[in-house]
Amino acid sequence: MFAKTLSEIDINGDILLIDKPLRWTSFDVVNKLKYLIKQEFGIKKFKIGHAGTLDPLASGLLIVCIGKCTKQIPVIQDGTKGYEGTFTLGATTASYDLEKEPENFLPYQHLTALDIEQAKEKFLGEQWQTPPVFSAVRIDGKRAFDLALQQRHLHSRSCQRFRCHPRLRSLSKCLEKNSNRTNYSKALPF
Repeated sequence: MFAKTLSEIDINGDILLIDKPLRWTSFDVVNKLKYLIKQEFGIKKFKIGHAGTLDPLASGLLIVCIGKCTKQIPVIQDGTKGYEGTFTLGATTASYDLEKEPENFLPYQHLTALDIEQAKEKFLGEQWQTPPVFSAVRIDGKRAFDLALQQRHLHSRSCQRFRCHPRLRSLSKCLEKNSNRTNYSKALPF
């Protein structure tokens, strides 16, 4: 694995592949890099940006562009992306992620591998995504999560289209006794 030290970064133009830690925002990563690079090179201003926001509860690849390479951000953002995650059978959350506690528990022990494979088929191809009420989507000029925190009732509508090609991994694990998690991955061209 190739890793750059700070002194090896080309501040005139470079692309950094960062393994974003859990609970850090993409903005946190860029800010930290900006601070470290300014300290290392003794400069006050330079271009730096990331090629797509990762949720704070996501870890993984964050592409950071510096200098002339910031012009490549739109090209990188238009590429196909892959995501891998874990889901819990038999529960939901208000935020569609782990920021809110699981609720609405339902039995899942009756599900078979065939049931899950058939459910997966519904996610193939073009999908419309309805953002959760705890999202950064703007409703009448205000962020949905701000309105949700104020406990205002919101009517979300499907507004984001993407192509999905899920692959289930560890399917048998999700059906084992005392285990209700499995992995999936999907490619989303934005």
